[in-house]
Amino acid sequence: MASIRDFFAEGPYPLWVLALLVTAYLLNQLDRYTLAITSKEMVPLGGNGTGFRYQILAGPVFTLVYTLAGLPVGYIADRFNRVRIFVAAILVWSAATAAMGAADTYWQLVLARAGQGMGQAGCNPIANGLIAEYFAPSTRGTALGIYQWGIYTGYSLSFGAAGPISARYGYRWVYYAFGLAGVPIAAAIYATTIALSEGKPPAKPSLWTVLTFFARPSLLLLCLAGAIRNSAGYVWAFNTEIFFENVHGLSKVDIAKYMSVIPLVGGSLGALLGGIIADRIIKKRGMAARIWVLAWVGITLAVVSDLIPGHMRIVATSIYFFIISNIAGLAPLLVPVLQSHFHSLRTALFILYPCAYAASALLFLVTFVSLQRDVRAAAAAAALADRAPAQPPSSTPASTIPEGNVDSERTPLLPSPADASVNNAGS
Repeated sequence: MASIRDFFAEGPYPLWVLALLVTAYLLNQLDRYTLAITSKEMVPLGGNGTGFRYQILAGPVFTLVYTLAGLPVGYIADRFNRVRIFVAAILVWSAATAAMGAADTYWQLVLARAGQGMGQAGCNPIANGLIAEYFAPSTRGTALGIYQWGIYTGYSLSFGAAGPISARYGYRWVYYAFGLAGVPIAAAIYATTIALSEGKPPAKPSLWTVLTFFARPSLLLLCLAGAIRNSAGYVWAFNTEIFFENVHGLSKVDIAKYMSVIPLVGGSLGALLGGIIADRIIKKRGMAARIWVLAWVGITLAVVSDLIPGHMRIVATSIYFFIISNIAGLAPLLVPVLQSHFHSLRTALFILYPCAYAASALLFLVTFVSLQRDVRAAAAAAALADRAPAQPPSSTPASTIPEGNVDSERTPLLPSPADASVNNAGS
């Protein structure tokens, strides 16, 4: 397959960087979801790992800090050494993970969980920016699909490793071990990873300039659809163990046997195939066609990368995660509400998991229609600009190319609303 050949043609060093980023993301997800496996044993939760206080820890405590910290981290990473910021983020969330194991009171656990969210806020935006630097648009979907292996590998390991460690040494050692694992990963990234943007004159767009891109209906719809889909994932991830224990009566050992394999195999294959298919589709139908495979979160990030200029991509990715995570992070609070109303955990999870995925699929379809309209408008504006008298380079708005293997570091799929108004005025 041409897309796979193109991917490996990027060279060994980009593949090494990608492997490090996948490993960091694995640890990110492992640390984040360990709470769902150990909650019933944790002293600060008093043995009640299924109640409202648990759902607050799983959702809002983490998510609000995660999203609020993500904006300044993304803004700083677009201006300074993003590799060092990434390393610092790993060390912060690793230390917070270890602190969760040491917590003796609920409020200590809240503070440690918030620290975990603060550190992990730097992971996805910076990793997405580094991948966009090392991989061309024609292979970026595949690279981001492989990056998403971190989700499924980390989530699977949280079942496969946290349970046995907790059973033998106690739940605290789960957090100590997982926190310590971040140190060698951070060291390897610091020692061997170079940001390609280093040494280049930094473009410094204002936050308002970046926000203007999100005034586009297509990007707003993309964020809403992604938020609903992520809501389903959050709800299921933090209630999987509870569901199988309480509804089906399975033991932790039996749950670990299934959940350490199914997400790893099914999720990783889905992420990889989704990226390969998306990269092949854009060669024939343009970048907007990535929407057709948006069942995979990695492809969502590829679309955001396609739409946003390279010098503002990290902060734009932070804004995207700010929107979707604030909505998704509150979703777990609906579980006890719906469970109480229907007197059934199964019904609550059915509404918030498969039904939410179906709703997001419909919204992605609407997003595709809106994006196609925006692309046609951008192409028309570019054609008018080409026919207009030549302008000095400093006053010429960035051109917009609707499809093809174009490096979106220079040519985003959509112009900003300000650029579009300049084009219209010039015509």
